[in-house]
Amino acid sequence: MDQENPMPDFADEEARPLREALSLAFGWDEEQAIQHLEATWRNNQGRPEPRDPPLGRDQGPPQDGPPRLQHDEPEVQLEQPEPPQEKKKPTIADFEEDEPTPSAIASRPSQFALQKIAAFEYVELWYFTKEGCFEATKQSRSQADDAFGILAANEVLTLRPVASVKASRNAKADHELSLTEILQVRTSFLEHLKEAGWPNKHISALFTFFWTLESHPFRLSMRRGDRILAMYAAKVRRHWHDKLKLGGAFNIANINDSLLQQIATEVNDEVLSKVESLMTLQASSPNASRRARRAYNPWADPVRERHRDSRSLSPPPRFRGSNGTSRDFNRSPTDSKPSQRRSSRDSQRTKSACPLCLGRHPHDINRCTIEHLWDGTPAYARRSPEGRLIDPAGDIICNDWQKPQGCSRPHNNAKHACSGCGSPSHGAQKCPKAQPRASSFPVPA
Repeated sequence: MDQENPMPDFADEEARPLREALSLAFGWDEEQAIQHLEATWRNNQGRPEPRDPPLGRDQGPPQDGPPRLQHDEPEVQLEQPEPPQEKKKPTIADFEEDEPTPSAIASRPSQFALQKIAAFEYVELWYFTKEGCFEATKQSRSQADDAFGILAANEVLTLRPVASVKASRNAKADHELSLTEILQVRTSFLEHLKEAGWPNKHISALFTFFWTLESHPFRLSMRRGDRILAMYAAKVRRHWHDKLKLGGAFNIANINDSLLQQIATEVNDEVLSKVESLMTLQASSPNASRRARRAYNPWADPVRERHRDSRSLSPPPRFRGSNGTSRDFNRSPTDSKPSQRRSSRDSQRTKSACPLCLGRHPHDINRCTIEHLWDGTPAYARRSPEGRLIDPAGDIICNDWQKPQGCSRPHNNAKHACSGCGSPSHGAQKCPKAQPRASSFPVPA
């Protein structure tokens, strides 16, 4: 054997990993593995293998011996373990000294929404509203950074922070948002799509889609145009994302008028069915119908509605007085009943004399057109076709001058004179021809 390149000792400790690998792969014992390594080494060196010694009388061919390698057999390469790589030191990116701070910064949604966008998946627009961004800010402050969850992506399970894999319990579907809310979040939504690396073609199509909805004639021509367009946006955008996953997606910027008419019919049918149920409730219980009307309105403020329910449906607080009678807490003892208050107001209205007939009987003094006074004598003034008071010469008489407080404003086209007698010293309320307050004279028809 050549002394310059001697055969290594495959039985020592350094060759133990090789022997164990062969034993594990082929089921050989240690001697068979050593023989195979020596035969492989000789084959690579181009040396002939030594012939086996002649068999003795009691010796036979080895059973289950290692196979002999021929020169045309493929060479067995054993993988060597890679050396451990050194950990790279974290670095920080540079910044431009002349770059100013941006004038507008989009509100940051939750990590769950950002993860959905980065994976080119569908995400509800609620996460980009003020309510959604405010909830994301609260969660980022209260949630531990070492909390992780399992995320399935491309049939691979990965560990992610809980904030990026957990959806919000308060999230609303797109069809629960109004068209105004959808249009308010579009800028923030498209900006985050751009930061996540979405293609410009997709971003441009979504921009045109939102712009077309904002300027659609349905908003002015249809009674429930905004609601119909919001439902259309919710359905079409969700279907568009499903098609992007399966392939063969359509251009979302093109508005389908037939689909829009179909959604309009669905919305109107829904409103009609709720109106019919409202009418049924109104016939059975007025309070139930009132609550149902407020529950039907999808744009009502729930806080104000709850406050209104508490004021309208809850009885006013009552307490029991010293004489054993109960009354309202908010009503003073001197308050009269509503019917009495109405009668007192009516009596006060009848105390003012009519500027035309000078009568104090109950009638509409602002529209009185009678041609004689309350006692049957001819009237001094009359009404013009425009409803103004005019004297016999056709000059306009100031209407405010006839009121109890009079008029202190100078007029260029209306004179301060009594509409009952024409005197400039008083108005109709102080005219001697006016009906006395306790008069028992009959009022002419």
